[in-house]
Amino acid sequence: MVANTRNPDNRFLFQEVQVQELLTMKDVAQRFRMSPRTVWTLIQSGQLKSVRIGRLVRVTNEQVTEFINGRSGGK
Repeated sequence: MVANTRNPDNRFLFQEVQVQELLTMKDVAQRFRMSPRTVWTLIQSGQLKSVRIGRLVRVTNEQVTEFINGRSGGK
């Protein structure tokens, strides 16, 4: 995917952006068989990283994997 950004000269630059699936808190909750509120608590405590897009909170598959590896003593 190509994203438009502007450089200091106010000209558009095109950058390659890696596209990842973004999961909702409900999606993550279903994967872990827990409530969305528990997922929110994990995000608030910093145990599960997330991405904010305006008011939306999303979690990438990579962040879910990091969370699993961290919880199981991996890494």
